[in-house]
Amino acid sequence: MGSVGKPHGIKGWIKINSYTEPLSNILLYQPWHLSASEKEPCAVEIRQHQMQDQRLVVQFADCQTPEEARLFTNRKIYVERKQFSALAPQEYYWADLEGLEVYTCENTYLGIVQKLLETGSNDVLVVQGEKRYLIPFLLDNTIKSIDLEQKKMLVDWDPDF
Repeated sequence: MGSVGKPHGIKGWIKINSYTEPLSNILLYQPWHLSASEKEPCAVEIRQHQMQDQRLVVQFADCQTPEEARLFTNRKIYVERKQFSALAPQEYYWADLEGLEVYTCENTYLGIVQKLLETGSNDVLVVQGEKRYLIPFLLDNTIKSIDLEQKKMLVDWDPDF
């Protein structure tokens, strides 16, 4: 959902890097679980929050100083999957696409979706295999099918491109 940035001010506030659109939507998903890795999350309570210059800043409960806030810097923000809202058909959460195996229409293996990039016109899949591919996420155009259960994606893409 996001990550924790650097301390902000002298009262334990901290900057938040939100991966939601708009940025403030991350506040809809609580409680947050913070961790340096997904294996050791700890729940945090948000005492206060505010937007400052297109950036979200929060103060966690029991976090009163910049030194205490600094302990959370660079931790990832996770939420429980049951907090996600249902999606319409042909809509996907990025987290569900990351890790999928990608094949061409001719059944050539390209690699695994490492991440997605948001661009002005459309999102782009970063697929890593023997080489790195940047594939536009255009449903029914470059993206032919997605099977979340089988963890596979079929794309109309030239492996030499």
